[in-house]
Parts: sequence; C-alpha cells; structure tokens
Amino acid sequence: MVGGALVLTGRLRFERRQRILRRVETLLSTGTDDARRQAAVVETLLAAPSSLVWALAADSSLAPEVQRPVAAALVRGVGRERIRRTASAGTSWRRVAALRALTLVEGGSAWSLLSLALRDGSATVGGATVTFLGQVNHRYAAELLTDALRSGRLSRSRVATALERFPTAIPEVIAPLLWSEEALVRYWAVTLMRRYPSAPGLYDRLDELARDESPLVRKASLVTLAELGDARGTSVARTCLADGVPFVRAHAARALGALEGLGCASAVGALLSDRDWWVRSAAKQTLESFGPVAAPWVIPFLVHSDRFARNGAAEVLQNTGVYEQLLLEEATGRIDRYRRDVLLLLAQAGGPEMWNIRLAQLPITRARRSEMERPPSPPSP
Repeated sequence: MVGGALVLTGRLRFERRQRILRRVETLLSTGTDDARRQAAVVETLLAAPSSLVWALAADSSLAPEVQRPVAAALVRGVGRERIRRTASAGTSWRRVAALRALTLVEGGSAWSLLSLALRDGSATVGGATVTFLGQVNHRYAAELLTDALRSGRLSRSRVATALERFPTAIPEVIAPLLWSEEALVRYWAVTLMRRYPSAPGLYDRLDELARDESPLVRKASLVTLAELGDARGTSVARTCLADGVPFVRAHAARALGALEGLGCASAVGALLSDRDWWVRSAAKQTLESFGPVAAPWVIPFLVHSDRFARNGAAEVLQNTGVYEQLLLEEATGRIDRYRRDVLLLLAQAGGPEMWNIRLAQLPITRARRSEMERPPSPPSP
C-alpha cells in the first residue's frame, strides 16, 4: 500500500514538472520581446512549488534558454543570501542547484564559490560542478577545470571530458599541463591536445614525451602524433616499436601505419612474432589496413621461424582477400609455380580449416572443388 502511494506521488510530481516545462516552452516561443518572455517565464516558475524550482535548477539537461529563467526564479524566490549560503555549504544537489543559479544570474561573482566546490565539495557536488563548468564559455571556467585536473581531487577522466567538450578552443590553457611533474596529468594533457594540432611547439613536446618515463604518456604521445599526421613522427614511432612495454609497441605500430603507410610494412611485420598477443594483433590490423597491396611485404613472413608470425601473415593475406584471389587463380587459371608455392606456405601456416573455408566460397565447379579440397602438401624430402 505504501509502495503504491509512493509511486502515485512520484507520478504526480513528474506530470506537474512536465506541465510547467511545457508552459515555459510555450512562453519562450511566443512573441518577439525577449525580456518580456523571460519575465513571464520567471513569474510562472515563481508560482510553482519551491522544491520543483530547486530540482529544475540542478538539472543540467535543460535547454540553455530554459536554464537561465529557472536560475533567475530560484534566486529571486529564495533570496541571494540564502542561495549563496547554500552554494557554500549546502548538501549535494541543492548546493549544485545554487551554484548553477548564481553563475547563470551573477556570472563572475560566483567563481570563488565554484572553486570552493571543486576543492572541498563531495564527489556529487564536485562532479556536477565539473560538468557545469564544461558548459560555461569563459576562460576562467577552463582554468578552474585545469586546476582540478592537476589536483586529482576529482575524477581526472571526468574533468578531461569537460575540457575536451569545452565550447571554445583553449590550447593555451591546456598546453602548460604538458610539463606537469605528474605523469597522469601529462597523459591527459597529451590526449586533450589532439584537438589543437596547430598549437605552437606541440610536435617538439610530443617528440620528447614519446620517450617519457611513463608508458601511458608514451602511448598517448604516439596516438596524438598519429592524429597530427606530421611525417616527422615516423622516426619516433619506429623507435617505439622496440619499447619495453607491450601496449606502447602496439600503439607504435598503429601510429607508424597512419604516418608512413605501406613504407612501414616490413618494420610492422616484424612484430608478427612479438611475444605479446596485443602487439601481434596491432601489427596484423595495421598490415590489413593497407589492403592487398601489402602482400609482397607479408608473404616473406610465411617462412618465418616463429609460428605466430607465419600464422599472423596467413591471417593478413586471408583478411585482405589475397588468399582467396590466389585460390581462385589456382582453380581457374594457368599453372603458376610461384603462386603454387605461396599457396603451399599459406596452407601450412593457416591449416586445412582456413583452406577449406575459403575454397567453399569460390565460384568453381564441384569437380574442381573436390580436386582441391585437400590443401597441397610439402614435397617429399
């Protein structure tokens, strides 16, 4: 019985909220005098229950044109002094609502309260403040966010997301973080600077950070260098192919593929025999991104001493369509000794299952398929 009453109460509150929001939207779309429309919305909200206005003020999903009159109604209905007290030390969502309302109504005078919320607020208050600051198109909001990124008091990934989505370009605010003494700050700075490829001195700093003591920073630097598309990054990526950390080698392979293209096929192919599965996978994906034209660089790995390299090369040739094309030519074309040798190596590296799967897909006669249904065997000694 109690549960049913709670559900009913919640439903009624939701319907009341929706009615008021529809009324607000209607008022905002009626007439041409913006000041008059805003005043009408504020009066409508002042007539609503105070608890509803508080809840609306804390809702970051409302459209910007709705947020401002909601903020004005809350400040006017509750009073500036009470709002400021709540914004300084209120509990969870009410503090968030007060902070948002003061910032939207008073602007710069609320910066100190926002800074305080980032420093000593709960995870709820701090996280909501981060999200809100990411929507405020003001340099000081970006500076508060970078301070939060440095301090690490709040989730750095959440702060970084707010900075990445910041309404305007802020490379000059983020770039100093590239010289932070803390590795995680450098990591996020490198990641965020992908948005600003033309920032002065960025390539030189990334070149240094690709040799950073932190593997996370090295990895992020390789990814950003690849996105910059600066050919100078190829030498850095080639060096990192021999990095001592597997995920750095993997990202080096991908970065080199993006920066150098087919010219790096042999260097990346050497990673097909890497001891780490992640690196081998990255090498295969990079080689496959070049398409069938990579075949001359991949085929030699079919005779590699390492079985992982042989199998990886066979997978690349299969996934790029080279294997199937060779099978089709073998089934329908003239005898070619080189092609037969390559197919023999592919059959040995990929095994009978891979051979038969591809063979079944060929548009050839049943008799010819039956003739080829067993992969060629190596010659007798």
